[in-house]
Amino acid sequence: MDPGWPAAGLGYRVFGSTARGDDSPEHNGDDSPEHNGNPHLDERRGVLCVVARRLDRFPGWVPASHLSLVLRYLEFDDIEYEGNPMRATPGAYGPIVVRKRPFRPRRERLVGVVLYVERRDLGEWERALDSAMQRINAKAVNYEPINGPNSNTVARTLLLHLELPPLQPAGVAPGFEHEAL
Repeated sequence: MDPGWPAAGLGYRVFGSTARGDDSPEHNGDDSPEHNGNPHLDERRGVLCVVARRLDRFPGWVPASHLSLVLRYLEFDDIEYEGNPMRATPGAYGPIVVRKRPFRPRRERLVGVVLYVERRDLGEWERALDSAMQRINAKAVNYEPINGPNSNTVARTLLLHLELPPLQPAGVAPGFEHEAL
């Protein structure tokens, strides 16, 4: 079992470990399309997940969540798309910045993982999400933590970009209902 993901007994489906270090002939350590040489990029099976993390908050506030999307590949490292403010300074957050990086579960803050859609061609969706990420970043829309647009608006926008109904897995996710970016 992949140590970064919740146990299957908690209601989550766990696919097993990622292929980091895989020495199979099709895996050369670099999964990018221009370096991998894998003609089956569009057949990279896996699941699109919506991940909710508990937000740090002031005492007395309603518990809220921060949403992101994770491409959970069967044979490649997991990739996360997450929106954040450019700066973590209250009152001077700046524009929303969408980042793509290896998934970091941060188990101490994990609220839930919804395995949303299983697909044979996550590579196609990865390219679509890369395009959406560039478009959102180019807009330089100011981050508004309470009503949005914010990181939860980014998660909704990315789901809509994939032509999926927006799924909100957390009880409270401020900004999720904000108009898509």
